[in-house]
Amino acid sequence: MHYYEILILETIGWLGSILFIGAYFLLSSRIIKKDSLYYMFNIIGALFILTVSIYKNTMQPIILNLFWIYFSYVAYKKNVFKYTLINVKLFNILIFSALFFSFISLILTQYSLTLDILAWTSVFTFVTSYYLYSTHKIELHQFNIYNFIAPLTLIPKMYVFENYQVVVLEVVWV
Repeated sequence: MHYYEILILETIGWLGSILFIGAYFLLSSRIIKKDSLYYMFNIIGALFILTVSIYKNTMQPIILNLFWIYFSYVAYKKNVFKYTLINVKLFNILIFSALFFSFISLILTQYSLTLDILAWTSVFTFVTSYYLYSTHKIELHQFNIYNFIAPLTLIPKMYVFENYQVVVLEVVWV
């Protein structure tokens, strides 16, 4: 790949990070509501991050952003999710269990496994909390708590893979 192609991909990734951060900031500060503008920012930001993540072959952001695009599109079109895929209590149990297993793998010095568990926990937390928030199963303050946990668990793996757009996005997100 040529230098300019790489530069374009890197720039697209940074723009995606800026869109995500901007949308989340505007929502959290209640400047915008959970409406079409918020979801459109999320769709475009996810597409941009997806592009750079495919280039860098980082699976967690690829999977995460595919779901993020889908949920944002459904919410943007004002379609209703017909089924509750998961409830909040089960969601919390699964997050705690994953964090517990990552701690055990860390104690056993299985560092690669620890990074994998943490990164996939992040994907699960981001996707599920976004689904629960989009379907009005959790409030904004609960969504913010999950959005504090999820980035922290993704940062180590993305740092190892040198996906700095995602690292910066997650650091600012926290």
